[in-house]
Amino acid sequence: MGGDIRSILRAACMKEWIKVRLLFWIPFAALAAALCDVSLMYKGFVAMHGAPALWYELIVKQTVHFSRLSWVLAAAGMFFAALQFVPECSGRRLRLMFHLPVSYRVSMYTAVGYGLLLNLALLCAAVGGLALVFARMGFPRELALPMLGTLPPWGLAGFASYCSTAAVLAEPRPARAILFGLLGFGYVTLLTAGNGYSPLGGNMWPYVLACLLWPLALESAALRVKEGQR
Repeated sequence: MGGDIRSILRAACMKEWIKVRLLFWIPFAALAAALCDVSLMYKGFVAMHGAPALWYELIVKQTVHFSRLSWVLAAAGMFFAALQFVPECSGRRLRLMFHLPVSYRVSMYTAVGYGLLLNLALLCAAVGGLALVFARMGFPRELALPMLGTLPPWGLAGFASYCSTAAVLAEPRPARAILFGLLGFGYVTLLTAGNGYSPLGGNMWPYVLACLLWPLALESAALRVKEGQR
């Protein structure tokens, strides 16, 4: 039985890899471009206004000069979901998932887990890349760590964007699809609209728990497909 489960999971993971293997690198390339832009912006700021003006911006005003990364992470969630679920939801392919000899949750949550790993890898690359930019600029640890703490909520926004996009693609009813899209947009905006560094502080766990509910939106959409509402 254990061997069968491993074989099924391996096959499901291979299926997801086939869907994303050609284009998964695009969000990482966009992230690299955004990080280069941040580095050049800091260097240009110092060249034009001097280092004291930059320190004032960073320490006193807590200006987030790397906010573009938030939309890279959120847009990447949509992109990964499209790569995985546009082929899955074309025609009647999604309904076939319910006629396999294994539970539909195996296929569905393997896909979600794969998407979560892609979003997590992008978040780790963003944190590592931004830390490298800060190190090259000579930012002290006491400043760099709070600035890096701004990124995890944006990573959650990427996962919420992923799940809401997948739910929109799977949902057979247009009104519900629009609702999922609006809720996803609102939640992503909430997670990316904070001011200053580490806007959520130590209150991030409620948002993490709320994100865990997003896969249920995808499951509810899939179940309506099973009931023949597409």
